[in-house]
Amino acid sequence: MWRAIAFAMVLPIVPSHAASPTDNPLAAERWQSRPIVVVVPASDRALLRRVESALERPTTRAAFVEREMVLYTVEAGQGRRNGLVMTREQTRSLLRAL
Repeated sequence: MWRAIAFAMVLPIVPSHAASPTDNPLAAERWQSRPIVVVVPASDRALLRRVESALERPTTRAAFVEREMVLYTVEAGQGRRNGLVMTREQTRSLLRAL
């Protein structure tokens, strides 16, 4: 009986989905690359466009690649890593990690 009571007391403390370090996209980048994260609402696309246009310049792009940088963007809830679409869960994990 005591075991059942102890289990009932511990159960609410343990989250139903314990996030592992691998769920965090930034944790996967650790010691591998230098992530830059830009989060913008849909109404502020100008900031994201300025960042993207700066990365289109050859000298800036070369420096970005040389330094092994990775660009994460979240625009209106949609995440991307270097332009590739991330899943909703990956995007949520990225935002939680910030």
